[in-house]
Amino acid sequence: MEDVLKVKEKNIIDVNAYIGNWPFRRLRYNTAEGIRELMKRYKIKKCVVSSLNGVLYKNTQNANEDLYQEIKKYPKSFIPLACINPYYPGWEEDLRICIDKMKMKGIRLYPNYHNYKLTDECCKKLVNVAIENSLPVFISIRVEDKRGAHWLMVVDEVDIEDVGKLINEYPECVFVLTNISASQIIKLKNMTENKNFYVEISRLEAFGHYDNPRLIDIIKMVGIERVLFGTSMCMEYPLSSFFKVESLNISEEDKKLIYYKNAERLFKL
Repeated sequence: MEDVLKVKEKNIIDVNAYIGNWPFRRLRYNTAEGIRELMKRYKIKKCVVSSLNGVLYKNTQNANEDLYQEIKKYPKSFIPLACINPYYPGWEEDLRICIDKMKMKGIRLYPNYHNYKLTDECCKKLVNVAIENSLPVFISIRVEDKRGAHWLMVVDEVDIEDVGKLINEYPECVFVLTNISASQIIKLKNMTENKNFYVEISRLEAFGHYDNPRLIDIIKMVGIERVLFGTSMCMEYPLSSFFKVESLNISEEDKKLIYYKNAERLFKL
C-alpha cells in the first residue's frame, strides 16, 4: 500500500507518537528503534514523542525516565514531551528535572486518566509553569476509542468544554489538542475565538461521515497555520494520516505547513 502513496515532502514532523507499552493489547514498533524504523519507512524527519507508560503509571516521572533512556541516543530524531500529572505530589520538581536534565520540550496531559479536570486549580498551576518556561501543553482528548477499550478500562474522552475554558483563561499559553474529533473542534470553535491552540489530524477524517465534516472543512475553520501532522503511532497505523493530507486539494506549500512548518514554528526549530 505504501507504493500507492507518493509523498514529495521529506521534512515531515509527526507531533503525536508514543513509545512504551499498553497493557490491554500487544504493540509493535513501540521502542525508539521501532519508531525510527517507521520514520525511515515513511520519510518522517522528527517525531514529537511521549511515554505511553505514563498514561497508567501512578508516578508519571518513572515513565519520563523510561522515555529519556530510550531516546537519548537519537537527539536528532525525537522531540520529547514530559508526561505530568498535576494532581500527583511533587510534580513541580519532576517537571523541573524533565526540563533541565532531560531537555523535554513540552508537557503532555491525560486528565481523564489521571483523576483531575482541566479546570482544577492543580492544572491551572501547571499551565502557569508552562507559560513561565515557554512550553506548549499537549492535551490528549483520548488515547483509544472507548468502544474498543478493555471492559474494565473504559475511559471517557476529555470534556471539550473544559478545554475551551482553559484556552480562554490562558491566551498566553500554547495548547496542542491531540486525538481530537471534528465534532469536538466544532464545539470548541463555538466556545472561543482565541488562536492559542493547534489541532493534529490523527483522528480527523479526510472525507467525513454522518455529521462529521471533512478535514478540509476543519482546516478552513481553524486556519491551516494551526493544523499539525500526527499519526498516533505506535497505537495507530501511520499511513492513514498521509492519505488524509495527500487527498486534500491544497497547494504543496499548504501541505508543507501541515507536514512540518507549523510544527517548526511551534517548537522554534
